[in-house]
Amino acid sequence: MPNRNRADATQIELRRALVSEYRLAGLSLRDIAQKLMDDHDIYNFNTGKPFSAPTIMKDDEANKELYRQRALVAVEELRAQQLAEIQWLRRRAKQLDDLSEARLLVALEMQLMGTTKPAAGPADANVHDVRITLALPEKGTGGWEVVEQAQIEAET
Repeated sequence: MPNRNRADATQIELRRALVSEYRLAGLSLRDIAQKLMDDHDIYNFNTGKPFSAPTIMKDDEANKELYRQRALVAVEELRAQQLAEIQWLRRRAKQLDDLSEARLLVALEMQLMGTTKPAAGPADANVHDVRITLALPEKGTGGWEVVEQAQIEAET
């Protein structure tokens, strides 16, 4: 005879899916617990009563964490796709010697990757800006070279 004291993973997964559906429909925690019991015969096997509000709240929190994780993965996949497209366009612009387009694409790539702002330094550094100057190669030489990088510090 199966142990009915502990819900197995399949039961928890089903309960959480229904909790998610009912929360999106605007039901309260208590209403969800009652609906699970009445409509789906899902209840606390130990007590024979609907699940408690804290149990439903834990399910709701677990669902939110799952959605956050899925969203992070989706954003990272989108960022990777966009980066690949920008890099392809940048290579194509360089092949066509369209340096103004290549510059725009480099700036777009830096924005996408979050490298347009200076990294945080020590608290007492008082750094306001980072200036990077790129020397563009003459036609046919290929590549980019950083020729100057300086930090501008505030007067004290």
